[in-house]
Amino acid sequence: METATLEMILEIVGAPTLAPWCVPPDRAQTSLTDVVIYDRHGPDLLEAGSIVLGVGLDGPQTAELIRAAGDRGAAAVVTRGEEGDKELLMEAASRHGMALLAKSPGLGWVRIGSLLRNALSTTGTPGREHDAELPDQDLTAVANTLASAVNGSVVIFSPQQQILAASRLHPDDDPMRHRAVTDQHGPAAYREHLAALGVYKRLWGTDEVVAIPPVPELGAGRRQAIAIRAGEEILGSIWVAEGSTPLAEDSTRTLRNAAGAASGHLVWLAARAQADRRFSEGLLLQLLSGDADVAAAASWLGVQADQPCAVMAAWTPDPGNRRRLSGLLAMHFSAYRHTTLPVVSRSTVDLVFCDLGKAGPVLEGVRDLVTRSARNLGQQVLAAVGTVQATLEGLPQSAHDADAALRALRRQATDEETRVVAFDEVRTTIQLDRLLHHLGRRADLLEGRARVLRDWDQRNGGELAESLLAYLEAFGNVAEGARRIHVHPNTLRYRVRKACAVSGMDLDDPEQRLMAHLQLLALRLS
Repeated sequence: METATLEMILEIVGAPTLAPWCVPPDRAQTSLTDVVIYDRHGPDLLEAGSIVLGVGLDGPQTAELIRAAGDRGAAAVVTRGEEGDKELLMEAASRHGMALLAKSPGLGWVRIGSLLRNALSTTGTPGREHDAELPDQDLTAVANTLASAVNGSVVIFSPQQQILAASRLHPDDDPMRHRAVTDQHGPAAYREHLAALGVYKRLWGTDEVVAIPPVPELGAGRRQAIAIRAGEEILGSIWVAEGSTPLAEDSTRTLRNAAGAASGHLVWLAARAQADRRFSEGLLLQLLSGDADVAAAASWLGVQADQPCAVMAAWTPDPGNRRRLSGLLAMHFSAYRHTTLPVVSRSTVDLVFCDLGKAGPVLEGVRDLVTRSARNLGQQVLAAVGTVQATLEGLPQSAHDADAALRALRRQATDEETRVVAFDEVRTTIQLDRLLHHLGRRADLLEGRARVLRDWDQRNGGELAESLLAYLEAFGNVAEGARRIHVHPNTLRYRVRKACAVSGMDLDDPEQRLMAHLQLLALRLS
């Protein structure tokens, strides 16, 4: 497979995502090895052929990175792209013969890292082996090292206050610290108290360490916290809890330095998770379309290829919410005994149920979880479950059935209504749609009394065809048919008699009546 060069990568991820501020010809042809984050406080990962992300560096620091990267034979340095630093950095890049790329201000470092790594993968360059050695325990090492340095207990949280890593528990840690580790989340009562004090507002609004006073009634001692950032992007936060002995005098400075070290780990964890998610979604899309090696895809996704499976297709009116809906559905279905894999595709969110029993997903449970997701989303959700297939080989059929059922549901459902249906519940509607589609493509099957009636309406501005259809759909019940089209029953009686006279239709003939009904439906769709 061809080795990727910087020139090739820039063809894939070019301006405005990455603006080439300076690309010497020899660097453009450099064979690339990896994308690395420059960490002033961590291990030196600079090596020949690497693209180096200057996360969290100011102009002079980036200029120094350009020098160091050039000395080590790196391919390029990526900077945050601030115009005020451009002259300084381009002069440094020119002096050291380095390629300098500026990321779009609108894109975070996680996104840039993911795009570059995906581009490397696309052009055939494998990732470095050390990437597999940067799992969560690296964050745990940061937490334990920091705990020793500040003489306190350390927890690293995601922006949603989920624990990503924590230092070892000690007997003198306060009760709140123990509870946080037990439930792997910041305890709700304490979070509400902090929010009321404006702690989170201060935390996310500054680069400085935020001091939090003790809350004895909740079992929480004194704390310090700092946001972990990659440029303007918030990746999480570090919290230090004071135990029975005071925190170290330089704890604030140490905590500030630790935030920089943790930033590199979180960027890579987020980028790797995003890359894995996209690869998994790509495999799922191939499975749904029938283009995948089923055994290989099942192995990567961690599911059984020979177990029953099904697809649920879900829709919400705001396309911007579909990624969030995917996450909500995956979260709510995570407690099920079978595996659920989400993928955002086309205009829907597909949820693939794997390792099912023969009966498939329990529909009432599915309805409940979709309703919860809609409530959390604050928006209507419509969902349809396709037929259960014996193995993953049958996923395309289940996906086809789920899509057909969802289309039928979208025509039936009212605005703001959240509903879930199984394929069998709308099978008749789907079959009728297919029949009408077939009729609509055959001009000879649409010829007859129904077309005569529609042509008369078009010439005379009448409503005989729609009135007759309402009458037929109401099984000849004049009152019900009139209600459907909002006219008086006597008006409908008159229109039905007029329709028969104009078209020569005999409604006492069951074959004529059936054919007229089908033709009127097909003509309405044409």
